[in-house]
Amino acid sequence: MFRKIWVNNKHRDFQRIVWRERPSDPIKHYQLCTVTYGTSCAPFLAVRVLQQLATDHHQEFPNAVKILKEDFYVDDVLTGSNTEEELIQNRKELIQLMSCANLELGKWVSNTPRIPTEGTDSTQSSPVKVLGLYWQPGLDTLSYNVGLKGNCTKRQVLSDVSRIFDPLGLFQQLWLLDLGLNDKLPKQLADTWLKWRADLDILQHIQIPQLVVNDTDNIELHGLSDASMKAYAAVVYSRVINKDGSISTSIMAAKSRVAPLKQQSLPRLELCAALLLSQLIRSIKAALRHQKVTVFA
Repeated sequence: MFRKIWVNNKHRDFQRIVWRERPSDPIKHYQLCTVTYGTSCAPFLAVRVLQQLATDHHQEFPNAVKILKEDFYVDDVLTGSNTEEELIQNRKELIQLMSCANLELGKWVSNTPRIPTEGTDSTQSSPVKVLGLYWQPGLDTLSYNVGLKGNCTKRQVLSDVSRIFDPLGLFQQLWLLDLGLNDKLPKQLADTWLKWRADLDILQHIQIPQLVVNDTDNIELHGLSDASMKAYAAVVYSRVINKDGSISTSIMAAKSRVAPLKQQSLPRLELCAALLLSQLIRSIKAALRHQKVTVFA
């Protein structure tokens, strides 16, 4: 995607490259004319181009523009519809909209056979990686695939933790111990880490339904938060009463935070958890399209 976005002429000199094959050769000057992957401004420029594309063509492709504004994450789009016909129409509009900027959506994976898998090795029977999670199209479920191996050195632990999240404030403990990158962890900390790493295998057996039942105009959000001296967290579930009287519940989102290095009281950390929950509920409400959202927290 980045290589499809041109950089303004007056800014291309910031992407100048000087090069020569041998010390005796004259220096050659090159300029990169498109957005360069790896630069700090690249994600912003990509998102800004998509926003401008939506502004310029909102009357021609209203449905695709809504998806572009709400369901894109830089160059990935994750969206869905209530019917296959609506999904196929949205896909068609989205392709047309992106082609206005000479951008091509090259990979497609869907849980309906009416939209064939394109540009990827995945199939409906195999999982596809989606923003750090694995989506099983045939089952329409989300799962984790975490396999951590290696020695208990500071370097290895930091590498493993960066792939997931900071368990038990491990980052804080490692830096407070002032260990070298290749130093072994103290036995107590190493035992804690090995036990936690072994428990990660259980995650691969958890399947989270991707679909959140939302056909009704009314939806309930139930939020829970809690804290300990090491961390605090919040989670939000949805509860929907279907037309036949049955009840459907789904997990909407969850967040966790490690407690600050400066020791806080447990009541204060519980207030931090409550604040985290309120922020989470607010962001979820903003994303929902229901006419009535009832919150229980």
